[in-house]
Amino acid sequence: MVLDYGGVLTKPVSSSAWPEADGIAPESFSAVLKAWLSHSSPEGAPIHRLETGDLSIQEFEVFLDDAEPNVADAQGVESARDRTTVHDPSRRSRSMTEQRVAIVTGAARGIGAGIARRLAQDGLAVAVLDLDESASNLVAEEIVSDGGRAIGIGADVSDEQAVADAVARVVAELGPPTVLINNAGIIRDNLLFKMTTDDWDAVMNVHLRGAFLMTRAVQAHMTQAKWGRIVSLSSTSALGNRGQANYAAAKAGMQGFTKTLAIELGKYGITANAVAPGFIETEMTQATARRVGVSFEDLKESAAKVIAVARTGRPEDIAHAASFFVSEGAGFVSGQVLYVAGGPQG
Repeated sequence: MVLDYGGVLTKPVSSSAWPEADGIAPESFSAVLKAWLSHSSPEGAPIHRLETGDLSIQEFEVFLDDAEPNVADAQGVESARDRTTVHDPSRRSRSMTEQRVAIVTGAARGIGAGIARRLAQDGLAVAVLDLDESASNLVAEEIVSDGGRAIGIGADVSDEQAVADAVARVVAELGPPTVLINNAGIIRDNLLFKMTTDDWDAVMNVHLRGAFLMTRAVQAHMTQAKWGRIVSLSSTSALGNRGQANYAAAKAGMQGFTKTLAIELGKYGITANAVAPGFIETEMTQATARRVGVSFEDLKESAAKVIAVARTGRPEDIAHAASFFVSEGAGFVSGQVLYVAGGPQG
């Protein structure tokens, strides 16, 4: 199919039959196309990419959605959706899902589960990865029941072969991953003179080795796509915290890891950032309350007294920050550490 916009002829390289297959009448499609082109950027980049056939169907659908308010002014077209095809509110979400696949580690509960749900709401397909596969499946099933695409995967992020197998499964079932959330983590708190070598190694293996193995496996797909987002979870404990020499060292290491990734991978269109949560209401902080012998409500109340916004955080607070770093609009933000702690840190 050849399209005429403003006297210029173009034939997209992709299947020329796709507008008809999607139920779009040629005359309506031409009107919508002209309206969109008339509101393109001054540099003409979208027009050039359409002329050369480099604009994918998914990208063009997104541009159509963005152009809808302008289409009403073009040749009496009421709206892009009214005149071209039956309105389907999930259509844009599906096209974005085809473009972006995310892996969230430690996603069976708490912060990881919150991030997985948020990214699914943002239109990404999500691999919910955790050591606890049954719990991962529950989160994935919840996402699917809400209309998203997700799979649950059981894997130990500190095991090189397990990581390779998990990423291969994501590629096979969802597509190549271009978003990675390094969230998996554990605590083995103790004062230094009581901390065992196993306590130290366990924390380092999950946090740092796990982030290294996952990132190394996924970055290959990101560099091939010339686009990627890596978000790693640090902590306010990276600034130092009594009884957490192992955890503080690991979380500080995540910040150095993140900044180095930003330097190495930036030229491939990949950003790397870290989110450093403060006190967040999760099973991990509940376990801390039990360990110190106080109720969780008392612990939250005590923590809120020294937080500027006078409340403790919730997983959705961290998910919102991760969503920003993953977004298309955050492409010029890289190598940063964002403290999400209800007040100034660092």
